Parts: sequence; structure tokens; C-alpha cells
Amino acid sequence: LSKGPFTKDWATYSYDEERTGWARGETKITKENVSKLQLLWKLQTDVKTDPINKYATMTDPLVMNNVQTKQGPKKVLYVGGGTNEQNKIFAIDANAGTILWSKDYPNKATPAAAAYAFCPNNMNATPVIDRQSGILYFLPTDGKLRGVSIIDGEDRFPATSIVPTFTRNFSLNLVDGVIYTGTTRGCQNATSQIVGIDVADPDRFVTH
Repeated sequence: LSKGPFTKDWATYSYDEERTGWARGETKITKENVSKLQLLWKLQTDVKTDPINKYATMTDPLVMNNVQTKQGPKKVLYVGGGTNEQNKIFAIDANAGTILWSKDYPNKATPAAAAYAFCPNNMNATPVIDRQSGILYFLPTDGKLRGVSIIDGEDRFPATSIVPTFTRNFSLNLVDGVIYTGTTRGCQNATSQIVGIDVADPDRFVTH
């Protein structure tokens, strides 16, 4: 199981490094009250729906508690999305359903291969959050890993090429200071591979 105490934060795809999907820090939801859950808010972003695969338009959301924003401590939801040239990151007030900040990372390059359902050529890897440094890492369609502050979206890690452009990438995983992802399904005719980068390494060396 995951290292350290159970947490109410959801900082990576499917909760933990092992992708269990089990939020072991959650104590409020029980068998007795789960039927009483209800929709509190919904939000329409300006991200365009992917016409090739609408379910691939947005990444899975991440949630961090007690983020020290300019408006005070907040529970913040982070999500990315966009069709091939449109890459956006949103930080959303998880209680109010309002956007705290968003950032654009347009990609004007042209994909080498046309999009189809399994290879929609869009931003598809769920980001990951480093709790200790307070950095949100994400991977737009240009294949460059980036990192921004979870507080205000300010740059904290320079754009670093780790995978080919427009490939289908695994959701980011952070283990012992190394971020892992990979390419899959042969999208853009790329060889399937696992890649890793030690984000503390000043040389930003990428292993394949």
C-alpha cells in the first residue's frame, strides 16, 4: 500500500501510487449515508469537446485540501484538458465550483497522423501533485513535462521534452521523486515505452 499516513487528498490518478482507487483517508462517506449524496455544483469550462473521443477531452481531476490561496485556505480541484492544439490547466474551488485560475499551453504543431478513437491526439495524461513541493506536474500534447505552483499556477519546473508530440500517454505517477509516464497504442507511430525523470535532477535526464 501507499507510503505514509492515509490522506484525504487525491494527488494522483486513482488516488495512490498503486492506483487502488481507494481513498483510505475518507471518513465521512459511509454505507448508511452514501445514498444521500447530491450534486452541489457543476461547471462548464471553455475547453472544446473532442469530436473524435469526447470521453478523452478532460483528464481525471485531482483534489488537494488546505491549499493556501490568496483567498485563504481552500480545497482545490485540478483538471486538464483540450483537443490537440488546446491544452489547459484549471484550478477550481472544490466547494464553490468556481475557477481560481487557469493556464493555456497552446500547441501549434501538426500531428503526423490523423486522430481516431484510440489516439485522439489530445492532452490525456492525468497530472500528478508533489505534496511536499506544492507543484502540479502535467503533460500537454507537445510532449513536454511542466510544473506549476498549486497555489497560483506560477511556473515551478521548466518545459522538458519526455515523450513524442501527440502521443497517447499514461497518467503521471510520482514515486520517490521520479515522475513516470509512457507512450501506448502506437499513437503517432511511436514505440510504446515507459519513461522516467527525476524532477530534482538539474540536468533533467530522461530514462527510457
